[in-house]
Amino acid sequence: MNSPPTPRALWRVVPHESPALLLGRYLSALDVLCAEEERRLHLRMFHGVARLAHRFVVFKPHLGRLTPYQNSDRIPVAIVDTLLPDVDDASAVHSWSLTRSMEEHQELADLIAAVGFGRQPDLHPRLRATAERHLASHADDPVRRYFHRRRL
Repeated sequence: MNSPPTPRALWRVVPHESPALLLGRYLSALDVLCAEEERRLHLRMFHGVARLAHRFVVFKPHLGRLTPYQNSDRIPVAIVDTLLPDVDDASAVHSWSLTRSMEEHQELADLIAAVGFGRQPDLHPRLRATAERHLASHADDPVRRYFHRRRL
């Protein structure tokens, strides 16, 4: 059985002048994904940019561990995860723009406040109400993965 091409091999295969930037995280360290799921996610990202005809890929598998829970890297991870489209949705990738409605900006601001409160509740007690409101309105939403149950 042939194994899928390695991430390193994919960037050489497809011609395109615009580079793609892929940022990975230690999602398995957060218990968001297991190590195998994280490996498959990285491969999925590479396959996605290959399908979008990128010739150059810059891949940073991690920007440091997200432990302890207070690690400030949780904020950029939440922002990127919220703002960027799924790499498998080519039309969403091509039409993506940072311009968003005020409602969406408020959603992102509330998420950041909730993550900030979850990271350091003693330093940011004024964010508690926003965090509670945001988490209550996203009970079944994927953003819940940023919050360990024992911290809530």
